Amino acid sequence: MDRRFTKIKFDPKKGMVHLEYKSGKQLLDEYTMKCTEAPHPNFLKSLEVFKTHVTDICELPAEYAERIIVRGISLNYGGEDDVMGCVIIAGMELQNSNAPLNLNTPNKIECMYNPDMPDDEKVLMSADMRDDIEELIHEANLYVEGERAQTSLFAEEVKEPQDAELIEGADEPMALPQAV
Repeated sequence: MDRRFTKIKFDPKKGMVHLEYKSGKQLLDEYTMKCTEAPHPNFLKSLEVFKTHVTDICELPAEYAERIIVRGISLNYGGEDDVMGCVIIAGMELQNSNAPLNLNTPNKIECMYNPDMPDDEKVLMSADMRDDIEELIHEANLYVEGERAQTSLFAEEVKEPQDAELIEGADEPMALPQAV
């Protein structure tokens, strides 16, 4: 099933995943999913890589990335070719305040809306950002399909008991007592 995500967010305080997407014929069906089931670690890693994009887009020193908490991305589509755009939603811990600085990056698009226009680096996202968006969309699709932090309660292989076990130094298995 094709999904076009418009929001992919995670609130670490509430432990809540928030996804919004369109699907179906001509993308007319709209879905919102809010879930407290912990996402797979790959989902969180895919979200965390946007820290460096925030520092790049907002022209912040690279060392600020460790203070940034990425909460999500908002995706939009425009122009005749449905060109994808992205705003990164983040917060940055401040040293002299008890509340974070809220950051919403400017919208960056994957390519120019009009192909006849020359590329403008001020409005275009980097190729790395595009790849990171695709990876996060992949992880969001997996989440919708049920892949979460705990994928199976019985992930470890259970060893079946044997009728007889070899005792160290013995040539044959020890026989189990017979019922009388």
